[in-house]
Amino acid sequence: MEAMRRRWTDERLDDLNHRVNEGFHRVEADLRAHRIETKTELTSLRAEMGERFEKLEARFDGKFEKVDERFDKVDQKFEKIDARFDSLNRLVIRFGSGLIATIAAYAIASHL
Repeated sequence: MEAMRRRWTDERLDDLNHRVNEGFHRVEADLRAHRIETKTELTSLRAEMGERFEKLEARFDGKFEKVDERFDKVDQKFEKIDARFDSLNRLVIRFGSGLIATIAAYAIASHL
């Protein structure tokens, strides 16, 4: 009786061992497949992101060039305004000097 029970238990344990090993092999195969899939998807995603970033960079470069052109135009306008203020400043100084000279001449002439 003891021999039968032992034989039955050994066969059952061998069967269980075999099923556990098969289960681990399936899990390992699934993990390998998921790793490969994940790696493939990440590679694809990196390539897609790289393309999108290159497109965005090209768009931004074009926009920045337009902004630079507008700033150049604004700089030119400010240079013209600066020239006008310089001209106005010279005119005010001449007018003020002439007015002071006229007032001084009038004051001197009226005291004589």
